[in-house]
Amino acid sequence: MKSAGIRTLKDQLSKYIKLVQRGEVVYVTDHDEIVAELRRPTSVPSSTFSPFEQRLLDLVNVGQAIPCTTSSSVFPKCIEDLGSPPEPVDLSELLLNLSDPESDTQRVGRV
Repeated sequence: MKSAGIRTLKDQLSKYIKLVQRGEVVYVTDHDEIVAELRRPTSVPSSTFSPFEQRLLDLVNVGQAIPCTTSSSVFPKCIEDLGSPPEPVDLSELLLNLSDPESDTQRVGRV
């Protein structure tokens, strides 16, 4: 067991991180009171983003998208409100409606 005051930890952070990487637990003290501990994680947290959100982040990270700056959220409200995608439409019926100008009715069916 190792311990370090906040100032010492700040000044020698790399040293203490190496100890933690080797499996040591480091207790952080403030005026001789333990206020925190550093240890290796017991598990790696799963992503908190949906696959869609993760894909957007990936595009931003490689420079293929620019994040919206009008929202305090990582994802702007307009994206959050999209919800589920609409039900698929039978494309052949849609094209049939478009090619028949005499048709007064919408014959678009759902798949």
